[in-house]
Amino acid sequence: EILKAFKSIDKDGNGYINIDEVRYMLTTLYGMKEPPEEDVKRFVKRFDQNQDGKISLEEFQKAMPEVQKEVREEIKKNSAASTKSHSSLHRLRRKHVRSAAGPTKK
Repeated sequence: EILKAFKSIDKDGNGYINIDEVRYMLTTLYGMKEPPEEDVKRFVKRFDQNQDGKISLEEFQKAMPEVQKEVREEIKKNSAASTKSHSSLHRLRRKHVRSAAGPTKK
């Protein structure tokens, strides 16, 4: 799976991912909008361990487990926040429906 991901980014097939290939990949992730240059540089810096300006398969394989872990944690965090927000909105909606119905009888 990691090799497949690497090859899908390495468009010219030279065995390295360069900054233009990172930019292209992020452009597709951003919905065909130009990604912020800081995101491109952050991606390259994250994977380019020897800082030669390109990402080898070995560098990609070494960094991916940690990146995948961070992505899972971020998804979990966002999912929990979304669930919490949904619950809060549902309580507010129920409160609004009750107050719109008028005072409750005792």
